[in-house]
Amino acid sequence: MLVTGANGNVGSNLAPSLVRSGCDVRVLVRDSARHPSVDGAHVVEGDLAVPSSLRPAMEGVDSVFLLLTLLPGVEDFESIVTEIVTAGVRHIVLLSSVTVLGDDRNVLGELNRQAERSVANSGVDYTFLRAGAFHSNAMAWAASIRNDGVVHDSYAEFVSAPVDPRDVAAVAREALLSTDHRGEIHTLTGPEKLSYLDQAAILGEVLGREITFCELGTDKARSAMIRSGRRPERVDSLLRMQRNNDEYLNEIRPTVSNILGRPATSFRQWAQDFAGVFR
Repeated sequence: MLVTGANGNVGSNLAPSLVRSGCDVRVLVRDSARHPSVDGAHVVEGDLAVPSSLRPAMEGVDSVFLLLTLLPGVEDFESIVTEIVTAGVRHIVLLSSVTVLGDDRNVLGELNRQAERSVANSGVDYTFLRAGAFHSNAMAWAASIRNDGVVHDSYAEFVSAPVDPRDVAAVAREALLSTDHRGEIHTLTGPEKLSYLDQAAILGEVLGREITFCELGTDKARSAMIRSGRRPERVDSLLRMQRNNDEYLNEIRPTVSNILGRPATSFRQWAQDFAGVFR
């Protein structure tokens, strides 16, 4: 099995769990000298932004966990999937997004729809995992919470049903190991609807300190995101979703608990587990 995005929030949990299950695991990195290896996994080099570079990494691989739309410079989805199919891969688990449920103006949704179409039309078995906001998105607040006890973000009342990336990894593991999930589309959420203000309050309770929420609004949030290197059209799409509180972003689904046989991890539990990052 090959895991892409192995250094991200999902892949970094998925690869070790597959190793513990006894799988022969490869993790794809752009530069093996810059990335630590995963115990028991084989590190292979390749760049999704250069599809032809994937050929050596894909040789002999049966299943792939594929992350496309969040990686910088990755745009030629068709060529990536062609390389995967040519290598003889028989199953792709694609980490997609609930943004596919948005309207035609949604740039992020269209990117994920393109990725899904590329995989669905490949002739290879697939499983789509559509996730929304992650608990770990709150890591972006860590420095300002540590230093000033303040959260700076777009809209205090933006509501989502954030999911623990560890739960996404656990579902991905099940999808890779069992044929029961082939051809399925799983929408993954956490167990509750939370606004940004709610999340900040929970972090304050867990940390035992008062945390203030500073709402940036559209213009300041946009400027900050673009300065961080995000593309303007993607930033505008994200802020439009948040400003409108699009319902598909906060609909709670039972998928995680149905597949894993346990409740989805709450934001409070995640905050307790990672409290040290915010102190």
